[in-house]
Amino acid sequence: SPQWRGQHNSTCAGIWQSFPPVEGVPDWLDTPDNAAGLSSSLSLHYLAAMLIQNGEVDASDCPGGGLDYPTAANLCGVEKAEEALNAWQNQFDEEILATSKETGIPAQLLKNIFARESQLWPGIYHDIEEAGLGQLTEEGADTALLWNPDFYAQFCPLVLLDTTCERGYATLPDDQQAILRGALVKKVNATCADCPMGIDLTQANFSVGIFGETLVGNCAQVDRMLYNLTGLSSGEVASHDDLWRFTLVNYNAGPGCLWYALNRTWDAGDELDWLHVAANLLGGCRAGVDYVMDISRGDTAPIVEFSTPLPTPTATHTP
Repeated sequence: SPQWRGQHNSTCAGIWQSFPPVEGVPDWLDTPDNAAGLSSSLSLHYLAAMLIQNGEVDASDCPGGGLDYPTAANLCGVEKAEEALNAWQNQFDEEILATSKETGIPAQLLKNIFARESQLWPGIYHDIEEAGLGQLTEEGADTALLWNPDFYAQFCPLVLLDTTCERGYATLPDDQQAILRGALVKKVNATCADCPMGIDLTQANFSVGIFGETLVGNCAQVDRMLYNLTGLSSGEVASHDDLWRFTLVNYNAGPGCLWYALNRTWDAGDELDWLHVAANLLGGCRAGVDYVMDISRGDTAPIVEFSTPLPTPTATHTP
């Protein structure tokens, strides 16, 4: 709305037609006035291991050289790395805040996602299938390019001819879509063999904006799912905070998982709220519940059914 007088851009709220509650948003959906408000001091064992292995921290007097595994520091290693850990995990805060103001994605949400996905280490995690601060996959790149047309219009000409890009992502041949997805994943991977500690920090900061745009694409995909299911705007059928939870499930577990859960919930005549939708996430999709709980830092109700091996999903109506 042109009458929106909030301090920051409200892109996803506008997509959903669901403005934040007047009493304010929870901390995990907040955007502070300055980067200092994003400062954290998390004991990140993977990040500590990367700092130790790349010579930024001397943990030689710790058991195992400060490492339990190549990808996990032990308690002694984390303690030795405390100063370096705090410096590293907060160096992207200015870029996170700038991206938040540009895209409307809450700054604290972005920071929490990066801490959960990569522990703020912007390289490759295990292999090329997941890369960068937010661990972008080709499926995630597809969501960004398909559901965020403004971003697609900016990115595509960097890779393909303008005349090709004008056709729109959905109409491109499979091979050209694959080229774009691969190029986008490469853009967020800051691994650099010739850089200090093997990380190109300029590229890492640049990638923050890409993850912001990717989340905007996820917001739009969630909105379309809810409209296709109900014929109503997202704001009419789900709360503002729950729409963010659904977006996180979409980002982490994928649209197939979210659509199935939404569909079962709607068919059963239940509210499209977190408790009902999450209870209908099945199989491997259930990992999305822990993901949302981690990102929201406890501001999400646990799903009791998940404590049993075979939780009973919401029953659907039969003809």
